[in-house]
Amino acid sequence: MNIESSQKLEQNKVSIVYAGTPVLSKKILEKLTENFEIKAVLTQPDKIRGRTKIPSLAPVAEFAVKNNIECIKIENFQQNNLLKLNNLKFDFLIVAAFGKIIPKHILNLPAKDSINIHFSLLPSYRGATPIQSAILSNDKITGISYMSMTEGMDEGPIYSSHELEFEKNENKITLENRLTDLTLKTVVPTINEINLGNLQPKKQDTAQASYCKKITKSDGLIDFRETSEEIESKLRAYIEWPGLFFNFKNVQIKIHGCYAHEHSGNEKPGTILWDEKLGMSVVTNNSKIVITHLQFPGKNIIADASIKNGYKDFFNKKIEKTSL
Repeated sequence: MNIESSQKLEQNKVSIVYAGTPVLSKKILEKLTENFEIKAVLTQPDKIRGRTKIPSLAPVAEFAVKNNIECIKIENFQQNNLLKLNNLKFDFLIVAAFGKIIPKHILNLPAKDSINIHFSLLPSYRGATPIQSAILSNDKITGISYMSMTEGMDEGPIYSSHELEFEKNENKITLENRLTDLTLKTVVPTINEINLGNLQPKKQDTAQASYCKKITKSDGLIDFRETSEEIESKLRAYIEWPGLFFNFKNVQIKIHGCYAHEHSGNEKPGTILWDEKLGMSVVTNNSKIVITHLQFPGKNIIADASIKNGYKDFFNKKIEKTSL
């Protein structure tokens, strides 16, 4: 390739402003940086993490700083530093796990389109928690959608979707990693096809739309009147936050491992059982949950043998569902 051709190719390079915050978003940004011109990134402000009380950069901001990319930290969309964004000329705004609703005047800035990478097969699971929602629903197939953004929450037309089958015992962490890998394989060719006009967005079927619920701390509180399968799904969905826990003798105890097991007794849900082989289990609506890993406040996670040897006398009555 001669210098003239190289310069022409550089002039025609797709330019992007990227909006994202967590680690998965950083991985996507890395892939985009290898193939496109990143004019700037939008990300959330520094947050205090851990016990140090020292603000730390979000993963996307950290990558931008290391690679000399303009980094605009968004507290709200009325701030003065958005003047930099307003003055930029770029083809696409690409959004992946940004964590804030982007107003219409920002969506209208790119020359070509604003595109959101959403971790579900839209119109299913519009909203902020599509991975957890798919796990809680025991879906067999999920995927990612490349959506042209509008003011409505995940309501825009779809450029393309890519399916992914669930693996056995998939949890939020493993599924998020696999969906991120799927994005890394598809994001560059998808943007190139959109840029060339070979992909046209198709309107979503609103009649088929479903929405994610906002997850709160209280969602992690177990109700043993649910089925064992529902409780097990919650453990996998809430593995990062809020976790799965129950209150017993005024102590909030987290479950880090459990599985459903058949049970033919007629004990009421919440009844604690002990078995020589299985260890501790709790009766549910339809069977029982075997507890393999527990954690008491301020303590390390303990496994089944330690639960039986150290806490059998402590767990000497039925677990009641209580409020936080």
